[in-house]
Amino acid sequence: MILYDNILVERIAAVMDSILEVMVMMGKIKKPVREETGFTLVELMVVILIIGILVAIAIPSFVLLRNKGYQAQAKSSLRNGVSAAGVYGTDHSSDYSGMTAAILHNQYEQSIAFADGAGALPNTVYISGIGADTYVMTVTAKDGTVYTATKAAGLAIAYNF
Repeated sequence: MILYDNILVERIAAVMDSILEVMVMMGKIKKPVREETGFTLVELMVVILIIGILVAIAIPSFVLLRNKGYQAQAKSSLRNGVSAAGVYGTDHSSDYSGMTAAILHNQYEQSIAFADGAGALPNTVYISGIGADTYVMTVTAKDGTVYTATKAAGLAIAYNF
């Protein structure tokens, strides 16, 4: 009887193994082949998509703020240039005819780049139209925006910003 029971147990075990293999092949039972680690391709693509959307939102805002900074810097240079010209006018009895970029830079405002004539170097204050009581100052911001300050005879200074 013991021999019969051992053979019966072995056959039942063999049948159970066969049934298990068939179920695994049919996909009914998932037999772990190895432990799964890491991210799937879909998960990585979703993360990249989210990062792309955030960058697409952030870059235009950054560019806008950077350009506003460039414009503020140019306006400040122009105002300081006009102040230097005002001091020059005070020193010379409101006569601007002898005012040059070199004089303004060397004697009145060394922190600003001045140039005579016209040009488009960023944050360089260009002086033109110099007369006894007139002048025009022009500055270009790094983003290409141009600002001017005009001193006309007997009038206050007119800014274009």
